[in-house]
Amino acid sequence: MKPAPTRAVPTLAAAVFLGPATCVVMLLLIAPLSLLARYSLNQYDPTELMIEALTPANYLRFFTETFYYQVMRTTILVALLVTALCLLFGLPLAYRLARSTSRWKSAWMLAIILPLFIGSTVRTVGWMILFAQRGVMDSAAALVHSPDGRRDNPRPGLLM
Repeated sequence: MKPAPTRAVPTLAAAVFLGPATCVVMLLLIAPLSLLARYSLNQYDPTELMIEALTPANYLRFFTETFYYQVMRTTILVALLVTALCLLFGLPLAYRLARSTSRWKSAWMLAIILPLFIGSTVRTVGWMILFAQRGVMDSAAALVHSPDGRRDNPRPGLLM
C-alpha cells in the first residue's frame, strides 16, 4: 500500500513557480518607490530644481501650507465620493447579475465589460468631445454655475 501524498510537494512547487515572479514584482514596485522617497528629501531650488541634500523641508512645507491641505482635502473628498457612487451603483448591479438566471445575463455582462476594451485613442477622443467648449459637460456646468456666466467655483465641475 502506498503512503498518502503529502501537501509539501504542491506547496514547494507553487513556491518555486511564484517565487521569481514575486521577486520581480516586488523589485519593480519597491525600487521606484524608494527612489521617489529619496528624491522627496532633496532640496528644491527654482533655478536648479533639485539639489541633492537630506532635508525635511518639502514635508514641512506640505504639512504647514494651506494650499497643500486644500488640495489633499479635495482629493480625498473626490476619492470618497467616487467610491461611494461606485458602491451605490455597482453593488446592486453586481448582485442582480450574480443572482440572475435570465437569458440576457450574458448580454448585460458584455455591455458592462465591453467599454474596457475600447482603445485609448478612441476613449481620448470621446473625452475630448465630452469636455469640449460648448460640449455636454460645459453645458451642464453652465446650468450649475451662476446665471451671469462666472465660473469661480470649480467644485461643481470637478464633481461632475
